[in-house]
Amino acid sequence: MDQVGMSQAGKLWDHFLQRRSAVGLALFRVVYSLALLGEVSELIWFRHLIFDPVPYEIPASWPVDLMLFVWIPVTVCLMFGLWTRLMTILNYGFTLMTFGVFLLWEYHIDYVYCGINLLLIFVPVEEVLSVDRIRRDRMSTSSKEWACSVPRIHYDALIFVGIALVYFDSVFHKLSTRMWTEGLGLWQALALPHTSIVNVGWLLDQEWLMYFLGYLALVFECAFLPLMWIDRFRPLLLVIGAGMHLGILCAFPIPWFAIGMLSLYLLLVPDQWWKGIASKTEGFVRSNPTDVAEIQTESSAWASRQIRGRSQAAIVGAIALTCFVLQSLQTCRSPLAHTISSKLGCSGFMTNMAQVAARLHPLSRRWFGATPHTVYLFFNYNDNNKIYTLV
Repeated sequence: MDQVGMSQAGKLWDHFLQRRSAVGLALFRVVYSLALLGEVSELIWFRHLIFDPVPYEIPASWPVDLMLFVWIPVTVCLMFGLWTRLMTILNYGFTLMTFGVFLLWEYHIDYVYCGINLLLIFVPVEEVLSVDRIRRDRMSTSSKEWACSVPRIHYDALIFVGIALVYFDSVFHKLSTRMWTEGLGLWQALALPHTSIVNVGWLLDQEWLMYFLGYLALVFECAFLPLMWIDRFRPLLLVIGAGMHLGILCAFPIPWFAIGMLSLYLLLVPDQWWKGIASKTEGFVRSNPTDVAEIQTESSAWASRQIRGRSQAAIVGAIALTCFVLQSLQTCRSPLAHTISSKLGCSGFMTNMAQVAARLHPLSRRWFGATPHTVYLFFNYNDNNKIYTLV
């Protein structure tokens, strides 16, 4: 039995080590850095409101301005793939000091930044289309010494932590609210003037379309985690998910959230598409899909890089698994989890898990982005009718 288990684990690991074009990771790096640059720019603009104990009167007790203005060039360097490893470490450090501790000014992309920025320290997003790659090529003695492909675990881990786990927890909360179970989740969010930036009254009047879109969003979040592992479903997930977030970009005042999530959806693009792009830009990317198997494996430099690549993949896998465990614990705090456990007769166990999750929450939220994802739920809109007065 142990041998069978080891064999299955080995096959699973080999699956995650399958080579994929690095072009998708590079384009993700560029678009994600653009979203992060927008977020940091907004933090600079509103820094006195966010960080000062008394805005404009009593300044923050630590050098917020210095950190934020240093963060801008760090993000730009990350976008261009310059000194990537150092920039990702600095980026994660700044993330811990801002998005990781926000309480009054947080919104749901903050948690994604925490988990993704941790992964970026180990994910080889600079393999192609980067200044680091150009510098490395100039020092390389062979045009085939470095492959422009990466283990697929880097794609899967970013999708898993940045999208799947968020939806996984969010569904447990949405299924406990009438707003979503009756198909009005999207309608309610669009109907409130302070949560939308365009007048879509004509769209809100299309009753069956709004029901369809509301249920589609709910079913999509439910199905994303199991379907993301099946390659043939990824184009469908890409179309629906990208469509949803393009809609968010157009309708809601959270553009950097929409762009950040769209960057993650780029990772769902089929590998064949990236290989086609790489083959057409071979002179710049230096990647020919048919040449990967012909790389000079006898090269000591290549062997060393292979070992380092496997180590990176193992660390990325360990981080993704840790995020899954921590997020599962946080999901134990959801109303639906307690309802299910009471029906199964294990409510005591679920209560204990929820207590453990509550104790771990400050750590899991700050370092890994694992937290309850109560996004656009019914209680978010309680008493909103008391905020506005027509004059």
